[in-house]
Amino acid sequence: MPQISYLELYQAINYVKNNDLDPFDRGEDKGEFLFCFEQGEAGETGEEGLRLIEAGFELFDAETHPEIELPQGIYFFRQERKRLSKNEIIRLSAEIEIHAQHTGFKLANKLYLRYLFEDGKQVTQFFRPCFSGNSKKEL
Repeated sequence: MPQISYLELYQAINYVKNNDLDPFDRGEDKGEFLFCFEQGEAGETGEEGLRLIEAGFELFDAETHPEIELPQGIYFFRQERKRLSKNEIIRLSAEIEIHAQHTGFKLANKLYLRYLFEDGKQVTQFFRPCFSGNSKKEL
C-alpha cells in the first residue's frame, strides 16, 4: 500500500474550470482532472465532510479560459495506481487526519483530487495542504 508522504509543489498546476464534472463518476476517462473539496472539521470525514468547491480539466491553452489551480505549497500526498471510489477517498482523508495528528502538522480545510492517465493506467493523486502545528503559515 502506498505511503502518505510530504510533497512540496513548487509551481501551481492550472486547469480549465468546469464545475459540471462529477469526481466520483469518471468512468474510463483518459484525461487529466482536478477536483477541489472543502474538508469539514477534524473527525468529520464522512460524505458530509466533503463538499465539492471547484472542478476542472487539463487544457494546454488555459490562459484563455477560466482556471482553477492546484496551488504551490506543502501537502500530505498519496498516489494510487487506480481510480479511487468515493468511500476509498473518504477513508484516505481520515488516514491523513490521523497521520497529521501523529506528526504535529495541521491540515488546511481543502482537499485536492487529481486524476491522471499514466503508463496506460488510471491514477488518483490525493493532496491535502498542511502547515506546522504552531502557526497557520504553510511550510
